[in-house]
Amino acid sequence: MHGAVYAAGLPGLYVSKDHGARWQALPIEASGVHSVLDLAADPRHEERLYAASFEGSGRSLDGGVTWTRVTAGTLLDGQACTSVTVSPFDSSLLYVGTYSGVFRSRDGGTTWEPFSAGFNQSMITDVLADPHDPRLVYAATQFTGVDVIEQTDVAAAPTPLPSPTPPPRPTQVALHSSSGGSGCAVGADANGAMAPLALLVIALARRRLRPRLRVPR
Repeated sequence: MHGAVYAAGLPGLYVSKDHGARWQALPIEASGVHSVLDLAADPRHEERLYAASFEGSGRSLDGGVTWTRVTAGTLLDGQACTSVTVSPFDSSLLYVGTYSGVFRSRDGGTTWEPFSAGFNQSMITDVLADPHDPRLVYAATQFTGVDVIEQTDVAAAPTPLPSPTPPPRPTQVALHSSSGGSGCAVGADANGAMAPLALLVIALARRRLRPRLRVPR
């Protein structure tokens, strides 16, 4: 939903369409999803939302008006999902973090498969799809840092045409804690825009703090 701001609650999920002045509860609990831990919007379809919760993963195709618990009756039924992300290249590719590794769906959440061979017993605190390389997914674990998963069954992104104007280079890098101490932003670019902390995670992961894990075909 363009311009909407979402807030997860314990329980519930809320949306504001006026920059936080007013909030409306979304009926996600009717689907069996109560304690929302993370929320992801499909970059290609803004009305398509995915929620990670202690009760699994929920999906909405209409901006949060109606919800379905997509992990019900699947390999993930009964498992808590700590985080969720959607591939920016393919709307059917979803990834969720759990208390026992990362799982992947290749059909928009209808079916799921284990996706983190090598650290499938790790508690995943966050999962992120690389915005530039569709083969790479980053998984932050509770105790052992960030792992890089390389998918050998996903094609690389096509080489983009050269840009006549190169993107602005960062002019400074600094960590700024939020007023509540729970969030960060990184530096400012030449236009004064703050870069999200997720980019720092990607930068660190690209330095191979942990070995890459390849997912076989």
